[in-house]
Amino acid sequence: MKVFEISELLRGKPEGDGEREIHGVAALDAAGPAELSYAEGPRALERAAGSRAGCLLVPEGVSLPGRTTIAVRSPKLALVRAAEALHPASPLSPGIHPTAVVAPGAQLAPDVSVGAHVVIESRVSVGPGTRLSPAAAEQLRRALGFHLPVKFGFLFSRNALMPSFLSSVAKRA
Repeated sequence: MKVFEISELLRGKPEGDGEREIHGVAALDAAGPAELSYAEGPRALERAAGSRAGCLLVPEGVSLPGRTTIAVRSPKLALVRAAEALHPASPLSPGIHPTAVVAPGAQLAPDVSVGAHVVIESRVSVGPGTRLSPAAAEQLRRALGFHLPVKFGFLFSRNALMPSFLSSVAKRA
């Protein structure tokens, strides 16, 4: 996907090489020439100068001379949206993976897809079109460059608090 296409998707303002091909997302320090990353805040913007990222998402009003950037309102959330476009989810069939654990009191819509090693506790209601997968959390962890508490599975609990961007990735039609 070209930088100008990502810019249109994110409704951002591109600067630099709009024809550059971007094939993935990565953390600022790990990104390569064909990857998108983000820089937000003074320290990250300083580190962006030494990044090998092919394109950087930056806050509106920020300019990084000599770098290909897209200025957006919220760089971190824009990265998640771009990652969804660059790495579309593979189609999942409705059903429950054999390694998933679903408590008897959980309510699942008929077309729900529950991935490997996902745990759903009782009194949890999962709506139509929802796709639950531990891979979504791992992909976000790598893309955003910070730790999400997911190792072998993903626990969905009535009392669990999930970041809003994580629930939007987990729930797709």
